[in-house]
Amino acid sequence: YLSKNNKIEGYVLIKLYDNLVEIGPLVTRSENENIALILLEKTLSELSGFNIVIYIPKKYEKIIDFISSVGLIKETNFVRMFNGPEIKMNSIYLPESLERG
Repeated sequence: YLSKNNKIEGYVLIKLYDNLVEIGPLVTRSENENIALILLEKTLSELSGFNIVIYIPKKYEKIIDFISSVGLIKETNFVRMFNGPEIKMNSIYLPESLERG
């Protein structure tokens, strides 16, 4: 997690399966893509040698550019659909999984 003035500004979780790591969720306290990038960079620096899976909404172009710059490769696209009232997710940069968002 990343904190400032004794307040958590954001956090990221990983799920580890043998040599595969799934990164997410990555959540920030406010809509701040720079905090998300700092958390992601630190997380990736600890995961050398693992196969990495990350689900990134396409609206986060800086995160996608960063991921590409460190050598990760896009494998596929997914479409997310919602039914019901709009869900405000501006501070969720990486979902927990495809199934749970």
